[in-house]
Amino acid sequence: MAIIQFKESRKAQSKITEQSRTPKAVRLGLQIVFIITSFFLLYNVAKSIYQTNFKLQILQQAEKEVEGLRLENIDLVMESDRVIEDEYIEAEARNRLNYGLDGEIQLVIPDELVNAELEEDLVHADSRSVLQEWLDFLVIGL
Repeated sequence: MAIIQFKESRKAQSKITEQSRTPKAVRLGLQIVFIITSFFLLYNVAKSIYQTNFKLQILQQAEKEVEGLRLENIDLVMESDRVIEDEYIEAEARNRLNYGLDGEIQLVIPDELVNAELEEDLVHADSRSVLQEWLDFLVIGL
């Protein structure tokens, strides 16, 4: 009797396992869902890598800009130290404010005359040869 019960229980188990097996359509559906989910995850990983690379490029550009600004700041600090010196203040007072020491004569030349003279020199430099300019210099002088 024990052997018969064992065979019957074995048959019952095989019927249960056949009933519990999923049909092919359900398995195929699950495989499709897993494939779609995998593609979705791969897309998001690729997009994340692209965004990270883009942000790293922005960071490198910002670091270069910061380095340039640091160098500019150092130059400005050095210039500010120079501006405090008396020689610089005196030179700027002479150049910009037309101040001078006792006994000095101040000459003010309008910018229009200076610009006109520069333009005239450029025109004459183009029209005459170098040899002619030297001859004029030696014969006529300044």
